[in-house]
Amino acid sequence: MTGRRIEATILAVVVLAAAALYSARLSHVPSFLSNDETAFGLQAHAIATTAHDENGRLLPLYFQMMENVWFHPALVYWMAPVLAVVRPMPWAVRLPTVMIAMINIVLIFALGRRLGVSRAAAIGASVLLSLTPAHLLHGRLACDYLLPVPCVLAWLILLIDAHKTGASWRFFAAGCILGVGLYTYIASLVTMPVCLLLSYVAMYSSGIRRLRPYAMITAGFAVLLVPAATYLLAVPQLYAGFSARYGGANVDVLHDPRAMFEFDIMAKRWAVYQSFFEWRFLFEKAETHVMSSTYTTGIFLKVMKVLIPLGAYHILRHRLTAFTGLLLAAFFSAPLAASLIPEKYAIDRALTLLPMGVLIAAFGVDWLLARRARFATWAGRALCAGLCVWMVVQFNEFYREYQFNYPIRASPWFDGNHPGAFDAIVQRYGSDDRRFIYLSNGLPRIREQWKLYLLGRGRRDLLSRTVVFTPQDLHLEVIRAGSLFLTGADDPVERSFQKMPEVRATTQITEPDGTPSFTIFERTEYSVLYAFDGIYAAEVKLTCAPGRTPDNCVTLATTAACPSMETLTVANNLVLDNCGYLQPVLLTDGGSYQGSSTTLGIRIEGQFATGGRFLLSGNRMVGETRYQLDFSVSKSK
Repeated sequence: MTGRRIEATILAVVVLAAAALYSARLSHVPSFLSNDETAFGLQAHAIATTAHDENGRLLPLYFQMMENVWFHPALVYWMAPVLAVVRPMPWAVRLPTVMIAMINIVLIFALGRRLGVSRAAAIGASVLLSLTPAHLLHGRLACDYLLPVPCVLAWLILLIDAHKTGASWRFFAAGCILGVGLYTYIASLVTMPVCLLLSYVAMYSSGIRRLRPYAMITAGFAVLLVPAATYLLAVPQLYAGFSARYGGANVDVLHDPRAMFEFDIMAKRWAVYQSFFEWRFLFEKAETHVMSSTYTTGIFLKVMKVLIPLGAYHILRHRLTAFTGLLLAAFFSAPLAASLIPEKYAIDRALTLLPMGVLIAAFGVDWLLARRARFATWAGRALCAGLCVWMVVQFNEFYREYQFNYPIRASPWFDGNHPGAFDAIVQRYGSDDRRFIYLSNGLPRIREQWKLYLLGRGRRDLLSRTVVFTPQDLHLEVIRAGSLFLTGADDPVERSFQKMPEVRATTQITEPDGTPSFTIFERTEYSVLYAFDGIYAAEVKLTCAPGRTPDNCVTLATTAACPSMETLTVANNLVLDNCGYLQPVLLTDGGSYQGSSTTLGIRIEGQFATGGRFLLSGNRMVGETRYQLDFSVSKSK
């Protein structure tokens, strides 16, 4: 076999092995689909089956996931062909991201070779990226965090090839791939322009003085920028949505985006930027979001604490060129977008740091394998072999933790065991069953999770028999006996249901660690007419009497509607406050009310009446200040 065939064969083996690692137990690790994964899955399924998104827009450029939340389109359109072939089961929703991770592994080999490392070091780069904890974690999530990475790798490959060949179309293609990157993830709106600026610096450093290459790469980027700019003008709420997601920067980016780059703001972001290069975070323990870390390793394996410094030394001492310098610049600029938000260690916003770090480490491998005097050569190779063994041991410990302990620990962050709850419900409903299914609106994103679950199981028929309810609009007297209700474990709805004879708890759903997460109730034959059910208008007054030491009096939280339009709703004897000043509480059969306020925890008592005006009130001492909270209530309907 020729060298190229051997090289291709080894790379194929690496990719296949990585594919096995990245796809193993894909439906079960992480345990459940997160809210974002569910949203991407639904939008991709809608595009695959109807060419419209969930909101009815034909092939939109951006996807509206919630009222003021818009996601970039790349993952949806990448996922759609997969979901056109298979149902949106959890493994199918996550598979496209696994494919992105495999593309990264191939691209990093190609880029390593173009940067001048040996074949062995380039293969080593592919292996290192495969075994990088943060890359594996995000390579198994159906989220768009990883999607900028192949764009940045392809940009570097095209830029180096353009410099070697002088072909103008390669410069144009390099600009285009950065333009494509704009549509991958919100942080790319900063990352890709930064890469374009770094292109200019690298091109100038490499001796390019002609205007045409600069014009071509800029034109390629501008061509892909036009659709985004046009869409922003056509749908102004899109810009407002993006700005809101970066609202934590403590500046009004909606009306004054330049304020983000003022000196004092950037100075405050310096601490965030530094956090991405802390030794412990990189190599020991990444204390970031649970979706980005198992908390047993850094974002890299510990072996990288040897290879990255060696690689940086080798580049600066022996292999410094315009493009190895660009590699170092790309490594240190990777967290710039993430640093605009006051949240340290958010590696999900800076995943381009991973391949750049791996490529620097590949130069460390190259240095260890370089020919020297006989003893030194074998010493370097022996050290490299020892590091490989250490790497395998480290990865084995990480991967076992990830596959078996991490799913148990992380399950609450993936919105609980809703598939277990849905399984228990669907098993009770045949295709001709006319009972309805009732899901509590208090469960986060329950409507979307239920819909994706049913689409994945081929039970679309149950969508038309599903009601997402609030306690205010639930009328048990008209619900057929045997119908099922899903509530959260120990939430206000579940606690009220436990006291109602019209429903009985049948199943409790638990997390992998045994913690209760959901409760399934069944409608019984028993019916009660609640005399106090209805809607009541209330006038709210909070007064305080300061003691000898004057304190600032606490006031009620106010909105345009509250407290002036305060309304109490009694449904199935459960009292609910639309302004949120009172905790939900059940009345006694005689209408006696005993509850507490959400402000200061004042105990409120009173007697409900079906006519006339009545008073709910209470008081409490806070320090030396006495507070009195009164609700003057009358039934409106």
